[in-house]
This record gives sequence, C-alpha cells and structure tokens, in this order.
Amino acid sequence: MIVKPKGRYLIEISQEVMNPIGGVYTVIRSKVKEMVRYYGKNYFLIGPCSSLYPVEFKEEKPPRDIKAVFDGLSRLGIICYYGRWIVEGRPQVFLVDSSKRINELNEIKDNLTKKYNIDFRLSNNEKTNKEIDELIVWGDSTTILIEKLIQLNRFKNKIGVIHLHNSGIPVLPLIAKLRDKNAKVGLVLTLHATSLGRKILMNKENLYSEIKKGLKNKCEVSKNRVSLYGQPSIFLHQLEKLGAKRADVVTAVSGLTSKEARYILGREADVVTPNGVDLSFFPTLEDRAIIHSISKEKIHKFLNAYFLPYYPVDVKDSLLFFSSGRYELITKGYEIFLEALGKLNNILKKKNSKKNIFVFLFIMKKNKEPKEEVIRNLSLYWTIEQEVNKEMLYIKNKVMGALIHGYDLKYKHIFDDAFLINTKKIIQKLFNKKNKLPPVCAHRGLDKGDSLLELLKKNKLENKKSDKVKVIFYPAPVSVSDGLLSMDYFSVISGMQLGVFPSLYEPWGYTALETALHGVMGITTDAAGFGRFIQKINKGKKEGVFVLKVLNRKEKDITNELVKMMYKITKLSREERIKNKIKAYELATLTDWKRFAKYYIRAHNLAIERCKKRLH
Repeated sequence: MIVKPKGRYLIEISQEVMNPIGGVYTVIRSKVKEMVRYYGKNYFLIGPCSSLYPVEFKEEKPPRDIKAVFDGLSRLGIICYYGRWIVEGRPQVFLVDSSKRINELNEIKDNLTKKYNIDFRLSNNEKTNKEIDELIVWGDSTTILIEKLIQLNRFKNKIGVIHLHNSGIPVLPLIAKLRDKNAKVGLVLTLHATSLGRKILMNKENLYSEIKKGLKNKCEVSKNRVSLYGQPSIFLHQLEKLGAKRADVVTAVSGLTSKEARYILGREADVVTPNGVDLSFFPTLEDRAIIHSISKEKIHKFLNAYFLPYYPVDVKDSLLFFSSGRYELITKGYEIFLEALGKLNNILKKKNSKKNIFVFLFIMKKNKEPKEEVIRNLSLYWTIEQEVNKEMLYIKNKVMGALIHGYDLKYKHIFDDAFLINTKKIIQKLFNKKNKLPPVCAHRGLDKGDSLLELLKKNKLENKKSDKVKVIFYPAPVSVSDGLLSMDYFSVISGMQLGVFPSLYEPWGYTALETALHGVMGITTDAAGFGRFIQKINKGKKEGVFVLKVLNRKEKDITNELVKMMYKITKLSREERIKNKIKAYELATLTDWKRFAKYYIRAHNLAIERCKKRLH
C-alpha cells in the first residue's frame, strides 16, 4: 500500500547533513532520493558548514525571499548558504555557519536554562566542551533560521513537517520553541540512540536488564541515576528528554531503541523507522564476484608484503576477517571480539590447522601515519613485483626459443644474470627481519598504553609465526591514497570473507548491513537493530548473516559463542561460503529504502494530524 504525504513540505535538520561524523549521515544521505520522490521540490535539508562544503555542495543563488532572510540573518552573525547536495535526487540544502556567534554562547545557555531548566555546567574535558558549545550555538542559529523561513509565504499558508535527528542533541530546543509558539508544523524527532543509554553501557553496566526492570515496574530512569555520570551527560540527557517530550511524533530505529527511550526519556516511539539503504549505491551480485576476486588479490599482495619479510606465510590458503567502527572498545564489543580471537587462535593451533586467518581492525583513532617499516616493506615488495613483470616478456621469449631449438630448459635459459643480481639485492633488503615480528598495528603515533594494543597483548595476538590468527590494527581511514592497502573501504571489505560486529550497543548497525550488501558474510548481535531485523526475517535460520546473542548474557558466554561461530565459519567449504555470501546479500536487499521510507512518511503524517489538533 502506497503512503502519500499529508505535509506540503519537509524540512530535515541534522548536524550530519553533508557531514560524515557518524551513522546518521548514512541514514540521511541514503534516503534522500526517496524523500525527493515523496516531496519533490518541497524537500529541504539544513546542516552545518563542514569540511565537505566544497565537495558535496553546489552553491546556487537563493530565491529572492530566501535571500532576504539570509541578508537579515547575516546582520546577526548567522551566515547561510543555499544550494544542492550532490547526491542522487539533488535535494535543496541550507548550510548554516554560526561561528561568528560563539561570543553569544553564555547568553544562549542562560536563556535555555531559564526556559527549560537545563543544567549547563561544564565537564572536565575542554575538547568535549568546545564541540558541544559550538553545536549549541549552531542549534540556536538554526532555530532562528527556521523561525524566519516558516514565516515566508511559500511556507506560511501550508502545513509541513520539521524533522530532527537526535544525533545533534543541542539542536533539540528547536522543537520546544516551535511548540511554545504553536507553530503550524508537525514536529518529528528520530532517536538513533540515547546519550545516557550509551553512557551506561560504556560504564560496563547492564543497560538492558535495567530497562527491562524499569519498564516492568512502570518507572523511568531517576534524576539521581542520571547525575552519576556528571557533565556533559546531565544536560545532554535533559535536552534529549526535552525534545522527546515536546515533539508531535517520536520515531526510533528499532523496537529495542523504542523501549530504551521509554525508560530513559519517558516516551516510547510512535513509529519504528528502521534504517535502509539505496541499493543503487551497491554492486549487483553478479558484479560482486568480479570485485571480490580483484580486491582479494590486492589484499593478498599487501599481506605478503606485510608478513613475508619476517617469516614464510601462506596467504592464498587463508581467510580474511575484519571489523570496523568507532574506537569504543566496550559498546562496539571489541573487548569480546579480541578475547574470542585469542581463543580461536589457540584452538586452531591445537588442531594444527593449515589455515591462517588474517584479521583487519579498521577502528578509527584520529589520523595516524603509516609506520616507516611497513611503508619500506611494501615499497620493496612492489619493486620486486615490477621487476618480475618487466622480465616476464623476456622470459616468455627465452622459453619459446629454448623449446624450439630443442634445449633442455635450465635456469640460465629463463633468467639472465642482471635480473637475478638486481632482484637478489632487493630481496636481501626485504628479508632482513628474521628475528622480529610483524607489527600488530600498521600505523605509528599511538600511545604505548593504548587500550586496544593492550587487549591484543593480553589475548596473545602478537603475530608470531606459530599464530594462526594474525591481526592488523588499522586506526586511520582506508583510502586509495593511504600508502598501505591503497583501496577505498568498500573495495577492501569486498575482498573479505567475514565481517564481525559484536556490538553491545548498536541501535541499527550500518557496518554489518553494508558488509552483507557487498556479498560478505557477517556477524551482528541481537542488541543491533539490523541483527533483530535479521532474526525476524530469517526465521531462526543461520545463514549469511549470523546473530550473536548478547542481551542479558554473561560476557564469558558471549565470548564462547562468538568463538564457536567463527570456528564454524573457518570449517566451511568454498561452496558453502559462496552460498552464505549470496544469502547475506539477499537478506540485506530487504532493507531497501523503497520498502522502508514509508515508515517515515507515516510518522510525518501522524505529526500533521497531531499538529492540526493542537492548532484547534
């Protein structure tokens, strides 16, 4: 059944519009085409002026009435730009630069405190304070822009929808301000998580048990409970709760997040709006086979260059695993993952397995430079490859000549002295690290006490020759110009056999979904919205995308189950792996925005209905 929008326009606001700082960027960017299909020229987005401004934004001359608003705002120190987001659908975008108003921060905070009783005391982290302060000013500036826009004739005589995402929590007072003025707009808030829920889990407390108990007793989180975490957790929670309370409609990306919102914010979702994808961004299953083969060959070359200088290693008869995400060792389940890898390593060694498992950890921790030792090894390896490639034509001609003249093929008939001398010199430079171990981290600049490096050491994942599980921690963005893998992220994961995402807190989980869409097997959890979606549609079958049960379980039990899952995957035949890859892709295609966008439209329509009621 086709759902038609009742709103005459839609304005969508997030700090992640054209600003890829988190998963909400992917949500908004990927559904743009469908929103344009529903709202056409009456769909607008508002975001901050970010570093991507020149890349994804095409500035255009604003319409006369909008230009008049911009001119007025510029006198207040709010600089606005109008143009198009260069993605499919080409939606209209307003970018807001509020940097000139930072000196008004205290006044903005004071007003919010007086009106909504928000406690804006500072935290001990200056960097966090600065980021949040800038967002508070941006939120206030965006509020002023919205108030001016909806007074224009093009909006004033219509009922539309203003849709916010709680990824930019300090923007949420906009909802309360518009409700106070009884604005002629339906107000929608999408919850992608809760700041307090994430904080509870990061503190290694049982969030889901607490939610279950709280809902059973029909109570919500107490003020004393919130205050345990200090600032900025207190005022972020207060702002989030304010937005959830005053919105006409609240949506959440999963049923589990809706329950979390009921306990922590006092309001469950009116509509569950699962995250989708635009399938046109991803290769077809037929193309996937070719891409996988090319990518895997490139990764194998990288692994040869990375490990062979230290000891012989069989890369061809190996499996490639990976994980990726923010540097959140607890919430992303990396503590559990690395312990499970350590146990898997021991099992494979005891069983004298012939397979090596190479595990890439694409876990971001600022921009780090590659280690000189790694760069040198890669350079020498590529030089040898180039020398061999140049020599291949001559070798072919020599072999042909020897066969035609009836010679017995000997070493001298294939290689000339110059080639052997040159390559021998390079090889001697490359293989001069026999008493060292391949580094577990490809980049330099990490602290000696880095938590993830300590976890690798604790679980004896040290890249020893005897290890069957070998790890490469990659804390910088993967790109074609990174000097290491020299591939983009999606090309890299296309060459893998398994992606592992054992998150303990993951309202949706795009990394696992994108992995499946590239025809790669994946492990997600029942704490992830995508994992719960897979449980529902896969009806108990364990194929393609495997769901690790983590809710209300002991860490030891979760770890042991993950070990069993990964070990079982190492035992799959090539045919079984191909079957599971196809299944993973098929499951992931069921999240197309063409199927999921209707849930947002239902939320918008419900907001319009509630808006009309409060106007009369």
